[in-house]
Amino acid sequence: MLLFFVLTFVIGVLSINLWRARRKLSKGPTPLPLIGNFHQLAYTCWKAGGTVAGYNEFRKKFGKVFTIWLGPLPTVHIADVEVAHETHVKRANIFGVRYSNGGTNYIREDKGVISSNGEYWLEHRRFALTTLRNFGLGRNIMEEKIMEKYRYRFQDYKRTNFKNGGIEVHASSCFDLLVGSIINTMLVSERFEQGDEEFDYMLESVERSLGRLSIFDSFTPPWILKSDWWQWRTKYVFGGLEFLLGMAKRQIERRYLNEAQSDAEDFLDAFLIKMDKDKRDGIVDSSFNLDSLAIDLFDLWLAGQETTSTTMVWACVCLLNHPEVVAELRRELLEVTGGTRCLTLRDKPNTPYLNATINEIQRIASIFNTNIFRILEEDALIDGQIVSAGAGQNRREPLKCFQVVK
Repeated sequence: MLLFFVLTFVIGVLSINLWRARRKLSKGPTPLPLIGNFHQLAYTCWKAGGTVAGYNEFRKKFGKVFTIWLGPLPTVHIADVEVAHETHVKRANIFGVRYSNGGTNYIREDKGVISSNGEYWLEHRRFALTTLRNFGLGRNIMEEKIMEKYRYRFQDYKRTNFKNGGIEVHASSCFDLLVGSIINTMLVSERFEQGDEEFDYMLESVERSLGRLSIFDSFTPPWILKSDWWQWRTKYVFGGLEFLLGMAKRQIERRYLNEAQSDAEDFLDAFLIKMDKDKRDGIVDSSFNLDSLAIDLFDLWLAGQETTSTTMVWACVCLLNHPEVVAELRRELLEVTGGTRCLTLRDKPNTPYLNATINEIQRIASIFNTNIFRILEEDALIDGQIVSAGAGQNRREPLKCFQVVK
């Protein structure tokens, strides 16, 4: 009997706190103590046929902005491009703090360019952008580097995969190898080749890790993930990502021990030069160190490889299913290039159909169902609804923005 009263009291207190917290948040499905909306979220996504479709159902019912409780943690979701642009671009100073308290921070430990915050994030973001621009990102220099890798890769495929009058390759493997080689060359000046066992294993293991990663893992505190009694789950989910980080560390070790570049030829060179400069300038506790370098390489490689390769696979699928689009694209490109040269960035103003096709592919491609979580540190108005910082059992509000694919 005593246990019954204790449980009733605890549930009552949790329910009252939940009711109070919901008054300071946008509307959404009614949560239960402890489990929040997990049961409704799982059922809705299953019934709708996927995560994006499930969130779209919530959007239809509750509007552009709604709250989903992931267990005891409230998350405010934005399901509209204009509202997301208003909050995360025009008011980025309010909505720019990344949530890095869960599984996202297990490997990174407040480092890198994806989940870090504050001065550290500003320094490393600025350094990454400046370095990549110096290498020609968005300019003809980088375009030629990419085209060089493209020509090499398809010449290699022509030698090894030429069948029935054409090159026969698996689209996903082809783009993984092409994109991976381009990114790796920019980062560490190393190109991947067909049959590279380490590269193949890394791709497979990272894909397994991303497939196993759940919302539950995303919010599990790092100290639990690192505990001995939780290793069975941690290794199962994060093993592939740890292998990728290990690759980055091995590349750093080879360069750091064997080479001393005076001029940066890639991102790794530029970072080591920055480290040496900070040391000479007597900067104490510089954030530019070997541990940060490994995480920066990990973030840049993971973010660039997966998203770009998946987008290109979607493009391939879309074009195969719409031969009329392929015919119109071919007509436009032949008109612009005469069929005697490669397309370049300078041709962009003269290829409106190609530009529109690329935009449409990026619109419908399912790359990342939800964006990186953000934390709201002050009260804010989102699409006419007040969202209070600190609501939800005296907890800072993580804000997640995503675009529903229609």
